[in-house]
Amino acid sequence: MAAGSRSAAAPRSSTGWCHYSFGWIAMGRGEVAAALAEFEASVALAGPDDLVRPHALAALAPLLALTGDRDRAAKSAADALSSARAFPLPGVHVMALVRVAQTRVLCGDDAVPGSPSPSCSTWCTAWAPSSSGQRRPR
Repeated sequence: MAAGSRSAAAPRSSTGWCHYSFGWIAMGRGEVAAALAEFEASVALAGPDDLVRPHALAALAPLLALTGDRDRAAKSAADALSSARAFPLPGVHVMALVRVAQTRVLCGDDAVPGSPSPSCSTWCTAWAPSSSGQRRPR
């Protein structure tokens, strides 16, 4: 294939997955600012129907909590869960719920057992039993 015949732009979701992966590499190296930048780039590239979106938002949430940005952390966690609901993939829902829980712990929102805040009630009831007893996203 001739060099000029290929598109210079990669599909947005593929590029988003690259940024997502680079974010985890940066985290492994302890480079928090670089990880934040990569996860945010992944979110910016991802459309609402791109599977990378809930993954990137979910990765971003606890990292924001670690940096002390509680409001953005909570929003990212909530957005991750909302985005995960768009996919009929239980593993994606579970991943988002785990990251929501991590974010809440890092933000200190789990300090009063049995007394969830309104946002916790929203996040923690993302799955409710159906009439058949199976768990399903709301």
